[in-house]
Amino acid sequence: MAGWEDHLTTYLRSVFSQETTIKQVIGVLMNLGVDSTQDLIYVAADDLAGALKPIEIRKVLTCINLRLEDDSSSLSTSHCEELSTLDDSCFSDSEDSASQRGPASHARSSASSSLPSSASTTESVGSGCSPLGENNWHYSFNIPWNKIPSTTKKLLEDGKRPSDSQRREVVRVLVAEILAVCNKPGKRHITEIARKMVLQYPTSFRDVIEGQVVGTGYDSLTKQFISRIDNYRRLQAKPARKRLPEDASPTDAKKTKDAYGCVNSDPVLPPGETKQMQKEKQEELLKMFMHKDKDAKKIERLMVETFPSQRRDIMSGPKDTEEILKDWPFLFQEN
Repeated sequence: MAGWEDHLTTYLRSVFSQETTIKQVIGVLMNLGVDSTQDLIYVAADDLAGALKPIEIRKVLTCINLRLEDDSSSLSTSHCEELSTLDDSCFSDSEDSASQRGPASHARSSASSSLPSSASTTESVGSGCSPLGENNWHYSFNIPWNKIPSTTKKLLEDGKRPSDSQRREVVRVLVAEILAVCNKPGKRHITEIARKMVLQYPTSFRDVIEGQVVGTGYDSLTKQFISRIDNYRRLQAKPARKRLPEDASPTDAKKTKDAYGCVNSDPVLPPGETKQMQKEKQEELLKMFMHKDKDAKKIERLMVETFPSQRRDIMSGPKDTEEILKDWPFLFQEN
């Protein structure tokens, strides 16, 4: 035995104790048409389903990806630059190109638990990710569990699942830390961080339905990270202004609209009104709600007068529905 079989066998022996199983795996791969290490890129889990058990398939894919990563470490510098540029694409590019790179590329972030020792550990805050050297920052990224609320951390340590709002809070905290390290993380970076979270607290974060692990076990967490980052970028993006002809009069210019068609997303306080006055009116509304005060006219007047504060709390981003309900309970009451 020589070539790709010999090298792959070395990895297989680390996860399989029976030589017969190793020979069976090599035989299946040869029957699939694998003739070289490069051919291993195209091996998918479905190709092995008829001959191996699910856990054995995952072990084989892990070994394949370790073999591919080991082989790629000996590539020339110019070739490594090409791979780094491709792998460091953002979400919009990574999903389009994933189908062209072959099935095995989807498993790289989840199949291997062995992390490269040469991963860069130095990151400048908010500086983004360079295509070389720093594109493996996700391997050395330390999840800031200490910044998560203590009640949520206690649930995780007890092996319990956090509520939806607690889970969103965890995602918000981690996204803030991720963007501080890399302002344009790729999907492979996010996937690895989600995998680490599930490994540390499997019963709290793993995707499970009726006792069965769904997919990789961290697909929903990955999608939640991506959605949060996309929303953050959307809020940060400034609306493009339409260029008017030089001879256009001021009346020709249309009023600029904010996102989602809203023309007044951040209303100013009325003349004579202060933030302190808004706070006092909010506290009065809270007292009325607690005492079940039914003075509808007064409630309506105070709600109208405190609209700027309500709008600012809703559009600020960090607060979820439960927090807004607690601060402005009459928003959720029918007239």
